[in-house]
Amino acid sequence: MAIFCFFSFNQSDIIITITASSAYLNGHISDFYDYNAQNVGVCNYLPSTYILFALWGLPLKLFGLVPTTMEQTAGGVFLWYKLLPTLLFLVSTYLLYSIARLMGFGAYKAKVTSFVYLTAPIAFFSQFIFGQYDIFTLFLMLLGIYFFLKNNFLQFAIAFGFAITFKYFAFAFFLPLLLLQVKNLKKIIVLIIICFIPLAIEMLAYLPSEGFRHGIFGFRANNYVFNLKLDIYDKISIFLVPFTFFLICFYSYTRKPDNFRELVKNSLFIMTGITFACFGLILWHPQWLLMAMPFVALAMMLQKDVKLFLFLDLCVMLVFIFFTVNSWADNVDETMLELGIFRSFVNEAADPELSLNAPSIMFWLKNAGQQTVQAAPANFNEYMDTNMDNLLNTGKMILGLCYTIISTYFLLYFIRSYPKTINDDLWEESAPGIEPLIRIRFYVGVLCFIVPAFICLIINL
Repeated sequence: MAIFCFFSFNQSDIIITITASSAYLNGHISDFYDYNAQNVGVCNYLPSTYILFALWGLPLKLFGLVPTTMEQTAGGVFLWYKLLPTLLFLVSTYLLYSIARLMGFGAYKAKVTSFVYLTAPIAFFSQFIFGQYDIFTLFLMLLGIYFFLKNNFLQFAIAFGFAITFKYFAFAFFLPLLLLQVKNLKKIIVLIIICFIPLAIEMLAYLPSEGFRHGIFGFRANNYVFNLKLDIYDKISIFLVPFTFFLICFYSYTRKPDNFRELVKNSLFIMTGITFACFGLILWHPQWLLMAMPFVALAMMLQKDVKLFLFLDLCVMLVFIFFTVNSWADNVDETMLELGIFRSFVNEAADPELSLNAPSIMFWLKNAGQQTVQAAPANFNEYMDTNMDNLLNTGKMILGLCYTIISTYFLLYFIRSYPKTINDDLWEESAPGIEPLIRIRFYVGVLCFIVPAFICLIINL
């Protein structure tokens, strides 16, 4: 299923990023952001992402296959680039196994934990269907957590420092973990400075570039952290995401674990808390949730009712798919088949005036409202206009409820990871008989996207 999805589904974000990265291989180093702003599009990431893809593309450079336009990238060359994050995703599974062993899990329980992560439907969707590269951040975060549990704080800071240059979420995990282990203020400051060195180098190198400033500082997603707020007086608001982050940091600094087991319990509580803050209180993009799945897997395997949580995972996947394909209609849905191996069927057999898509719930409600307005007598037009607004508000409410369920899902893991609620007898052995449930969760969760997508393809053809 992984190989099938790898070739069948693709989303355009990675094509844009890969095409932009080829500018490094074509000699545009100092003017990287300005060149791409004029020829490819605005680059919203720091150089790390583009440099890593450029290094991976060196073999293509030897054969003259480096793409310079998005059309060339979409032609199939990008499958080589997709292989890099896919391999890192697989390696991260073993890294999570190593972390679980360090935490005190038995060998078999640690293996099951890594497979719970590997087969998590949301993680699988992000890597093999959506096909993005958030694994760059997650891999370095997991590496940093591994060093953290080994008490190698320098390596811990360096790993998270590079992780931050891919996605800023990494700092939200780094600081509370640092405060949990290190209480000396001077050492905390030094490690924070070390952590920010890679970010500072990349920022300073391109700060004079207008394309860099526009792409990095003008990136709309950076403001998501301030969207959830509580207005208390005119222009004064409490931003709930930073508020939650500060509370977790305070909790971390005031904890003094008596032993390694207590350190691990508090670390897991902190990581699930930050996961809730980042992906339960912020408007996320679907691929971002990959970064939450290792912590979900670790927390799940320390629950007595792990079978219930596996079933919950499946239910949340169904909600996640419904929310995603309706929130990013004609983008993160069955239209991703247009960039896979079935593109020839779509492009040759389908009406060129139509794109491969099934209308979203907002489309259906809006269309239903418009038809109702058109069929209504003239003197009822004002009433029916209001009725259509009510239908659209209903669609927004449905999507809001979906987001609420997913947010509750992350909050539940945060609550259930509180150190005093985790029994010591849950560390060694995994719950008996959960392997079939892991398989069912995987197959049903993934097929709930694949089957409707191919039904849409057949109907369009």
